[in-house]
Amino acid sequence: MIRIRRALEGDACPELAPVRNAELVRVRGAMREGRKTDQELLGNAYKVARRALAEGQRFKCCYCEDRLQDDRWEHLEHFRPKAEALREEASKPETGYWWLTWTWENLLFACIRCNSAKGSSFPLIEGSVALAPEEEPPGAEHPVLIDPANEDPHEHIQFRPFGEHWIPGPRTTRGEAMLRTVDLGLEPDHEGRRVGLQQDWDEHARSMRPAIEAIERAFESSDAQRIRSTWNERTRPYRVASQRFVALALDVLDHHFPEHVRRRWDLELTVLYP
Repeated sequence: MIRIRRALEGDACPELAPVRNAELVRVRGAMREGRKTDQELLGNAYKVARRALAEGQRFKCCYCEDRLQDDRWEHLEHFRPKAEALREEASKPETGYWWLTWTWENLLFACIRCNSAKGSSFPLIEGSVALAPEEEPPGAEHPVLIDPANEDPHEHIQFRPFGEHWIPGPRTTRGEAMLRTVDLGLEPDHEGRRVGLQQDWDEHARSMRPAIEAIERAFESSDAQRIRSTWNERTRPYRVASQRFVALALDVLDHHFPEHVRRRWDLELTVLYP
């Protein structure tokens, strides 16, 4: 996961606001008549934002960073779940966050696998207070899960080498919860691990080998200008936010060229947002 820079709603998806206004009027009226705010009542009018979100994220899943072919069959993820929550989940209101169903800031483009795994899960940090109905976030609410449009997931999750594999693991307890919730697994034998995605991660890491070797040769020269030039040229294709598996690439580079090495030669290792 990397941080997503989401455009303003008015610029990227002006058609969402009138849909939201109309749907809120409709749902509030139905609730006054005793209807539950379930999937059937909420409908899917929010999908008007799917194309804009997909294009904004360059057709990448907000969680696993896999590249999707188009937006037609993929999901819109509601960070705060829209539908009625399970009653045994005491950390969120029984009615879910129905009023945020059509809210731009609550929507993300996600692959079917991540979206289905997350479902309506939305635990809160102990001691925080769930939003009251129609209250705007964040209020006094502190989610356990990581919203990639509002914070940097790389502070909580890190890829590490494990034999021939690169495995995503937690830096923090929130990172651990995030990985488990979207079913990306924590260990190579984790039963929920997605084999195909793991293969893609490993292949991506292997594809970086020529760039790593070129940087290593530049280091041997001790020529600062050559080192920085080679670093910028060779790492840029892997650090641009629109590329697949940027978080993995950052951690592969950090593994081969730790912070103290980068600091010596003034080498930057951040996501590049065009």
